[in-house]
Amino acid sequence: MSRNASLGLRANISLKYHHPVRPIFARHETFHPRHGWLKKGLDKLVEYPDLFFREDGPTILGVGKNMAKSIRYWLWAFKLTNDDWKGNKTVQPMLDWLGNNLIADQGFDPYLEDPASLWLLHWNLLKQPCYATTWDYAFNHFREQEFSPDSLLRSLKAFIAGKYNDAAVSENSLKNDVACFVRMYVRHSETTALFEESLDCPFAELGLLTKLPKSREYSFVYGPKPSLPNEIITVACLECANQLAQEQSSISAHRLLFESGSPGLVFKIGEADIWNALESVSARFNSIRLVESAGRLQLHWKGDLETTSSAILESYYERR
Repeated sequence: MSRNASLGLRANISLKYHHPVRPIFARHETFHPRHGWLKKGLDKLVEYPDLFFREDGPTILGVGKNMAKSIRYWLWAFKLTNDDWKGNKTVQPMLDWLGNNLIADQGFDPYLEDPASLWLLHWNLLKQPCYATTWDYAFNHFREQEFSPDSLLRSLKAFIAGKYNDAAVSENSLKNDVACFVRMYVRHSETTALFEESLDCPFAELGLLTKLPKSREYSFVYGPKPSLPNEIITVACLECANQLAQEQSSISAHRLLFESGSPGLVFKIGEADIWNALESVSARFNSIRLVESAGRLQLHWKGDLETTSSAILESYYERR
């Protein structure tokens, strides 16, 4: 019997997508997600569904008032809660694979000690609907590998003006978003003023962003990611395929690399990284296969993608 079955966990990973939401900025209260926040927030919501509306909510969480607001936002942004932000006085945890099978007390990695879990959450943050517009822009639309906070801000403002010309957003909110984005992903090894703050952000360990020496600029890190398992890449490809291919049963490698929301852009990896991952995992799961036709690489699948994705994730965590 699998560990998933023995724990009585039944949730499949959700492949349901919705239309992109209106732009959302600076709800993090300037705080990036910190070690233990997601687990603590979910645990306390089980006890107190009205946690974020109680006077003593911050005390229950053991943080300040603004940090409590930030925890509420990050739980929602990572799609771990169902939060309508419209006056409902409760927030409900999502009963899906991440909440039920990963972070729950009897889950596979409740304290997010495996980097694979952080990669999975990073993917969950960026997939549609994305509730972190600056993050979506930086990974999926911004085309500069090297940038300064000022250049990212200028480009973000132009993007918003073109796509959301009726959106009322202050420049200060955008500056806070850009600063939070950099702090969230900059490598721990950087000897900069960001060092101590970044130490408390687990996502800095993913190695997606690095500071360039002797400058105010940063660079996305492209290429293989040693801590990113093949199974996480494959599940991301299946989720992307479910969104982009719709009723079809195949998708090209090119789309998995370059389309907005693709694993290639979100993970900053190349064709070989994606294809090697798919080859490795498809050898163990006959519901997915790789085909080369007329010089073009294609991912094909059959059956229910949610079931396949959940089985792939379970296989990874059970083999750790």
